[in-house]
Amino acid sequence: MSSRVETYLNERKSAGGSLANEWLEFESLYQSRLWHELTLRITQFVHREELQQGDQLIKFYENFLSDFEHRINQLALVEIIIPITRTFKQVDQAIQFIQQIREKVKSNSLAVLLCDITIGKAYLVTKNLLEAKKIIEDLAPKFDELDHLTTVHSRFYDLASNYYRVMGNHSEYYQNALKYLGCIDNSSIPLKEKAERAFNLGLAALLAENVYNFGEILQ
Repeated sequence: MSSRVETYLNERKSAGGSLANEWLEFESLYQSRLWHELTLRITQFVHREELQQGDQLIKFYENFLSDFEHRINQLALVEIIIPITRTFKQVDQAIQFIQQIREKVKSNSLAVLLCDITIGKAYLVTKNLLEAKKIIEDLAPKFDELDHLTTVHSRFYDLASNYYRVMGNHSEYYQNALKYLGCIDNSSIPLKEKAERAFNLGLAALLAENVYNFGEILQ
């Protein structure tokens, strides 16, 4: 165990609180070099509500996760990184961070795609629509070339549909929104979000010039 990791974990354990057991478990898994088990626990950990404010997750990455990130499945690493990017105060810092991760996972095509999607979402949230468009148009043919459905597809279609909704492109929104719904378990969508998506899809079907099969919405 590096001195940096040891110091960080000791500080976290001494702080106590609701995460005390997690720090003990992380220390045990790290010392045992159980990287897969540690990855699974961290994937859940980074979504804890009490970690979403301030720079706690950033420090978690800098002082702990970065020490063994090269041992983690690269796609799983990006999944862990995504909630960390949301805690940066400045979007430019978040984008720079995910770009650094992108370079580290460049040997895994799906991990790279997920990094690009995450950057695209950051641009969309900050209304940088030109950069968001560039990413979507660059990624679309790459997803078309994939011969199987992946866990990353839904994230791309969600990004694309949100972009086209903002731009008022009803046809592209409709097509990408349907593709998104075809990639996920609909039971996982909250009722409020279901209602919003149904309304937006219905409106797009009415306004788009090339939508003729309303039955798609009902499926």
